[in-house]
Amino acid sequence: MNRLLKEAKRVKTILSANTEAMASVEGVLAGVDFRTQLSRAEFERATKHLAQRIRGPIDDALKAAGLTMADIDSIVLVGGGTRMPFVQKTLGDAYGATKLSRNVNAEEACVMGAVFKGATLSSHFRVKDMRLRDAMPYAVRATYSTEAKSILGGNKQETVVLYPEFGPVGVRRVIRDTRTSDFSIDFAAKPSLGKDGAWTDLASVKVSGVPGAKGKLKAKQAVSDKPEVRVTVQTNELGVFEVVKAEAAFNVTNPGYATYLEDLALWETESAQWEASTAATESESSLVEAPKKSSLRARPVPPPELVVEVVQLDIDVATHGLVKLGGDALEKSRALLQLMDDDDAARAAHHGAVNGLESLIYQLRDLADDATDVTTEQQRDALSDAVDAAGDWLDTHAEMASLKDIQERTAQLKALQKPIVFRRTQVAKRPEHISALRAIIKQAESLVELYRVGYTAEELEPASELLQGLEDTLRNTTVWLDDMVVKQEALAMSDEPVLTTTAIDDKAVGIERSLAKLVAKKVKKKVPEVTVSEPKAEATEADDEPQSSKDKGGAGHDEL
Repeated sequence: MNRLLKEAKRVKTILSANTEAMASVEGVLAGVDFRTQLSRAEFERATKHLAQRIRGPIDDALKAAGLTMADIDSIVLVGGGTRMPFVQKTLGDAYGATKLSRNVNAEEACVMGAVFKGATLSSHFRVKDMRLRDAMPYAVRATYSTEAKSILGGNKQETVVLYPEFGPVGVRRVIRDTRTSDFSIDFAAKPSLGKDGAWTDLASVKVSGVPGAKGKLKAKQAVSDKPEVRVTVQTNELGVFEVVKAEAAFNVTNPGYATYLEDLALWETESAQWEASTAATESESSLVEAPKKSSLRARPVPPPELVVEVVQLDIDVATHGLVKLGGDALEKSRALLQLMDDDDAARAAHHGAVNGLESLIYQLRDLADDATDVTTEQQRDALSDAVDAAGDWLDTHAEMASLKDIQERTAQLKALQKPIVFRRTQVAKRPEHISALRAIIKQAESLVELYRVGYTAEELEPASELLQGLEDTLRNTTVWLDDMVVKQEALAMSDEPVLTTTAIDDKAVGIERSLAKLVAKKVKKKVPEVTVSEPKAEATEADDEPQSSKDKGGAGHDEL
């Protein structure tokens, strides 16, 4: 069936530009192929009964807007289906050929509209604002009995239109009525495009708990025994009508208002004292020290005298025309919904796999043309053949192929893509990684030389093993790098590389770790010990004086 549908779409597209087309589907039944030739006239006769559906959306839009074709300047044809001569002729006969505008690309218009709408929703783009809103497919009104008496003596009936025709979706409405008794509300609906304009029963809700609501108040000072009952309804984002809640609102005295009155009386007393003190200061006749002008606080702000306190009420909603499920019917419905969810998930996964394979095919076609430097002619031919085969298979089996088959085809193409992309990446990034490794080696050698020159062998003893290990690592890495560069340069770029960026980075990491360990050792210079000798005692004058002096002194005395 999928193949027949796909072929029918293809033939329809061809007949939009040609008068005849050949339809062909192989294997419709076991061993049976289908082939036939179809003309545009035959196609239009077969679809003639669908002509009235073409103008339906336009007539509905005019009716909803309250306009006629005299108010319309042109009809813009959007979508690939509008390219069909049959569609254009039907619209031309109905509204006039001069009204049809063909100056917009039918396919691109839808895509561009979605793009601009997406850009409007995103915060990353600044474009002209586009405002779109969903409209209610039906109008909703509510009817209920009030406690007010009518002229005839019964309770007055109140009817409120909650949602007009084509009203906004996702908006809440509140039904308000002041009362002390329980009551019911009947909701009726009318299609927005209804032809007869008749209202049909939609739902009803019974609101209970109103008489006892006052007893549930936290504050007992209710101003009135009759609360305002509020029933809130809404239409959700899908346009489904819902009764949300019901509550009774009482006006009660604010407990904080009495506190405010006391504070106000105190403030008035303080204000009178302040004014008296100010007057005494100005006349310079008061013996009492007056307070400063700024000591008077601001006048208290009055809170609301009354506040609203809400009590939740009970609601019982009955939907007309729908039977409440239970037992086996409920379980079957749940199982059906789960089956639908699983089917949607499987369909999404299938479409994602098909799109991924199609995108990969386009990437590999570009890769075969751009990667001539890292591939041989045989490799490019093998890649092109695989891509063409995958493209043909996708065109034929995309709709009916299983997810596993699509994933296997994708894995086969990625297996051909991976080595080409790897070689291309290595050719582009290898020189940068080699330069970085040589820079690290040079930096480490400078540090080793600094240690050897700046410290003695005794001072380097705690880090001698680390230092020697680093020197060995630098020497071995330099030899390895020079050898691997020579081997790599001897290979063609289409060969598998022997020197990879990963191996180069591993060597650099090893050197950096050795450097970190050496620096963490914190080699210290030893401070030389300084010996301080004690000074000799000074000799006495008698001990230093020569013996001859003594003799001379004695002779003098003798002479005297």
